Amino acid sequence: MYGDILQSIIILGAAIGALSCSKLLSIGKLRLLFVLNLVLAIGVGITLIGKYVWLMCIGRLIWGFSFGAFSVCCAKMVNEILPIELSGPFGAVNQMALCFGAAIPGSFALSYP
Repeated sequence: MYGDILQSIIILGAAIGALSCSKLLSIGKLRLLFVLNLVLAIGVGITLIGKYVWLMCIGRLIWGFSFGAFSVCCAKMVNEILPIELSGPFGAVNQMALCFGAAIPGSFALSYP
């Protein structure tokens, strides 16, 4: 049951991050990427050192927030930087990388009791 909660809390954080990214973009895309990297490091750090389930939930919520904000911010950067003929394939690869990056830790968690 705890594994389901811990996996679902990332999705909740990702939804919050994706919905709030439009407000966060006011600081600039490049600066936002640096801030999100710091937020991601904090979330992963809290998750790794967490001995209690509630502490791991907080870390995973922060982790999911940065993941959701990354998915919006990186897609906007890809569409703005690349030429029109390359933005489609690069956008698809970007979304596939995000989906596989989210699925791999979940599949590793299936092997734990």
